[in-house]
Amino acid sequence: MNAKASEGIMVRWISWGMLWMSLLSRAQAQEPQKELAVAEGPTREERLAWLEAADRYIRDVFTRQDRLQYPEAAQRYLRMLALLDDSLTEAEARILAPHVQALEAIYPDARRSLSGAALQRWWQWQDPRPATPRNERLEEHLERWAYAMRHYSVGGKLDDRGLVYVCYGPPSRKTSVRLDHARYRQQVLDREPTLSLSGFPENEFWVYAHLHKDLHFLFVRKGAEGYRIGTSEELIPRGLYQSPRRVMALLRTLEEIYRQLSIYHIDYGMLYDELATYITAVESRIPRPELPSAVAFAQGILSKVQQQDLTVRERQQALRPPFYSNVLEEVDTLAIQLRIARFLNPDGVTRTEVYWSGPVATFRLSKAQQRRLERQGVDPAQAAYVLESSLLQYDADYRITAPAKFYYRLTAAALEQLQGWLAPQRYVVESPRDLYHLAFEVDQYATLPHRFSPEQAILVKLFAIRLDSLKALKADPELLEMSDLLPLWYDAAASDTLPGRPYPFVQLSPEVPLALYFEVYHLRLGAGERTRYEVAYEVRRRAEGGLLRRGELVQIGSRTVYEGTSRKAREYIVLDLQTWKDMRSVEVVVRVRDLHSGQEVWRAINFELIS
Repeated sequence: MNAKASEGIMVRWISWGMLWMSLLSRAQAQEPQKELAVAEGPTREERLAWLEAADRYIRDVFTRQDRLQYPEAAQRYLRMLALLDDSLTEAEARILAPHVQALEAIYPDARRSLSGAALQRWWQWQDPRPATPRNERLEEHLERWAYAMRHYSVGGKLDDRGLVYVCYGPPSRKTSVRLDHARYRQQVLDREPTLSLSGFPENEFWVYAHLHKDLHFLFVRKGAEGYRIGTSEELIPRGLYQSPRRVMALLRTLEEIYRQLSIYHIDYGMLYDELATYITAVESRIPRPELPSAVAFAQGILSKVQQQDLTVRERQQALRPPFYSNVLEEVDTLAIQLRIARFLNPDGVTRTEVYWSGPVATFRLSKAQQRRLERQGVDPAQAAYVLESSLLQYDADYRITAPAKFYYRLTAAALEQLQGWLAPQRYVVESPRDLYHLAFEVDQYATLPHRFSPEQAILVKLFAIRLDSLKALKADPELLEMSDLLPLWYDAAASDTLPGRPYPFVQLSPEVPLALYFEVYHLRLGAGERTRYEVAYEVRRRAEGGLLRRGELVQIGSRTVYEGTSRKAREYIVLDLQTWKDMRSVEVVVRVRDLHSGQEVWRAINFELIS
């Protein structure tokens, strides 16, 4: 941790007595991931044997829910996906087919390109905690898949129940329409001896009220195909359509179907009411001239059934997300803000600096979180809270190259008393000379006082972000290069290296003395061994529109020419925000032009303005 980043100047210093405990030992022990080779031997037979064993292992681990083995099983699954980039034998394709089918359900783009490398990257992006060794979302998927293969598959393929289960997990409510109770038997089956229960298709009705109150699925069994998403009309035995004399049996069957479905969703309530009202009127035997014949009523109601089924299907398609995950559903989100800036070291290596902070209020627990701790035997008022911040750097192939973790401890009493923001914290990593990726995470744990280990503590809040496809700065001395813009709380006397303290926040108020620090590299030496370059900046800001006018794009700028004797220049621009009142957002663009070589580079940064 950078000591100077801990001296609060633009935010109130929070004297939590934060302890820097140590780099996390398990993060130090992490090695770059090995290439996803799937077998030592070169033969097809050996590869097939490995694939069969890996598939059995994955099924077994997730069926038994052996959570200690989940990370290893997940890694074998990813290595299996790597085979999709090779030509597959029929036997290999048969083993991978159930995994591909499940992937296509949650990731439609997989249908267009079954690239193993692309699928591995996609799974990395699904990881809710990218700075930890495990991918909880992938483990959840494999657990669902293993369960669905056992309970909702036919001939080694998932039916529609299995595909829905893989996407959304277990439903909040589950039932089936059954016609084997005494009332229906007495009114219909006993009067129609040619009808039997075997003519009624097996079905299941799943409700996902926790996703949306109107999201539900009716599955109807289709023989050897297993269960498919169907309609309520498909529950009616075809034999009831064959004769007008069976029309009352048809109506009573529809009444019973909709009576049972209406218990679970209002979609079916109106049709049930209409059917029940008509049947009651017919059975009362009171002459009613306005009452239509049973055949005419049945024709009308069947038309409404078809329309209702169509409406339900269209709404289902509109409401259903690609997938739903309940990983970390009890964990709240931390309101962390961060900035990154790339600089070039003298040896040509890109140095990436990450600054982050958050308001003290974001670390306080909600009432729901306090009740959760109490259920797990931890008194929120006596608990200790530990922040674990993690930064992982990956190379272009997503192999971990620079893991780092720090811990900070605070007490519940201090957390309630303090105000303001956490003083900006700093990470520095040296990046590869080409493409690289970063994952940053802050975890807040609750634990008993004087005890802490991530395995035993309770995770209560989380912030995680991936910064993908970052490019190293150009090290070629013949090419003009420039660092990113690092925002500072301007103070010319702050230090010998920076004219202020890092400001990692997106929001700005007019009172903030803002400076933008940057470095320029590889300036060309001209006559007298001197450099000559122009620094220009422009501020693009959108003024707030009034009641009768739109927001207006406003730009201001400035140009200055500098000379020097070093091919590297350290510059900063101080911006006066007092004139920016009533603005909502700004973009600052800084351009540097080498007047000797004619080369030009630029960087931009964005802010939101608050009053």
